[in-house]
Amino acid sequence: MREVKEIVFKNYRVLLLEKDSKDWKKFNKLIRMYHYLHSLPTGGLTYKIVCECRVCGSWLALVEYRSPPIGTYMFIRKRFSSITSPRQILINTRFLVLYPHYILDRRKCHENFKGSMALAKSLSLLKLVDSEVKVVVTYVDVARGYEGKIYRAANFKELGMSAGINIKRPVAINRRVKGKWRAEKVSKKKVLYYKLR
Repeated sequence: MREVKEIVFKNYRVLLLEKDSKDWKKFNKLIRMYHYLHSLPTGGLTYKIVCECRVCGSWLALVEYRSPPIGTYMFIRKRFSSITSPRQILINTRFLVLYPHYILDRRKCHENFKGSMALAKSLSLLKLVDSEVKVVVTYVDVARGYEGKIYRAANFKELGMSAGINIKRPVAINRRVKGKWRAEKVSKKKVLYYKLR
């Protein structure tokens, strides 16, 4: 792994956050507040990347990548002969565009910002930071009305549909009671991928 921490582009930069830093905790808090799942997965290798305005310092987008569960690894390995280890795959587990949806202060320095730009640059940073990763995968929740437009604009390609599984996930924030977990049926999702190498 290389010690690259950021990529600068136009008025923005994408930053790799240090684990357990104040910014790492701020990232987690914003995901819990604004992401539609209101939660974060746990365990495994994790990269948290922020797209920040270089003019005013505002965070404009958050991207998280994690090592895959065995089911995702098997799904991808069947489709790419070059994949021989789970270490060669990362999942984009969370992507949250804060501007213009949650940042109400519309500044001139934010005018040309696009979520797909932040996503594409986070992938460029990931390529520099981790030389082992070959493929990044994301799941698009079509049952909730998502289509993956930003991913397609960042050059992700469609791979098919996931099988749908039973997992344990925190209850949505407005229904969570003292941090209890419940079993939830996960519907089939559209699988998109991006080849880093």
